[in-house]
Amino acid sequence: MKKIDKILVPTDFSNTAQKACYYALWFADHYEAEIEMLNVIYPEAEPLDFPVMVTRMTQKKVEVSRTRMQDFVKTHLAKVQVLHPLKHDPKIEYDVEVGTPGRLIADVARRDDVDLIIMGTQGEHSRIEQIFGSVAMHSLNKAPCSLLIVPEHAQVERLDKVVYAVDLREADPYHIWELGKLLSPFNIILRVVHVREKPNENHPLSIGDLMQFFQEHAPTLQIEFQEIIGKRVTDELVELTENWEADLLVMHKLERGFLEGLFHKSRTQEAALHASTPLLVLK
Repeated sequence: MKKIDKILVPTDFSNTAQKACYYALWFADHYEAEIEMLNVIYPEAEPLDFPVMVTRMTQKKVEVSRTRMQDFVKTHLAKVQVLHPLKHDPKIEYDVEVGTPGRLIADVARRDDVDLIIMGTQGEHSRIEQIFGSVAMHSLNKAPCSLLIVPEHAQVERLDKVVYAVDLREADPYHIWELGKLLSPFNIILRVVHVREKPNENHPLSIGDLMQFFQEHAPTLQIEFQEIIGKRVTDELVELTENWEADLLVMHKLERGFLEGLFHKSRTQEAALHASTPLLVLK
């Protein structure tokens, strides 16, 4: 897994965006990464008779947005220092784009070779958002890199306990190893969990296989393994994460074809809609 060198933080200056900003400053300090703050503004409608005026109005909005982002970060940098005194002065860039957020966030991440997107999402989603998708859901589907989704009521206090959901695929040992390296700046306890929806499921690996592998190859890694029998994977993961008081839930985003994605909501998407714990989606 690529080292985290650049973090993209889309912001609309809301309460949820504040939490995402906290996490970004905190993570960037651990990784010594650069932060790119992004605000997307909608273009002024362009009357045919006043194109020059419209251009000036849009440029004015860009200037106001850039100043507002700088003030936004300055305010929350002081608050983060109270909870997590930073060891490094953060390197921050400010980018204002004109267009629609869902598409632009993914485009900017691809253009600027971003390693991680951190963005906030509301704890309660409207029915319309659940059906058609919020900006966070659109970014989840289109982003070229990993994405950390921070719920509105997440507590930015610690990163000690992490739940990682696996499907018992042959690549799982590699992914677990890579996740351990990714989160190595934090002193975490990692709980690897598989939710078995049917008793007779067949998989290339078992939880026992994973446990034995890491006992032999990484005995010092703080890692636990657990299998749960449940009817719905997302519900079981959310419940486990909350009961264990985990600080982070991690899932992999599996790519679907167009028709498959049209008729089936992914488990990562469901978790992002319902979890009260920050969700790290690995691409």
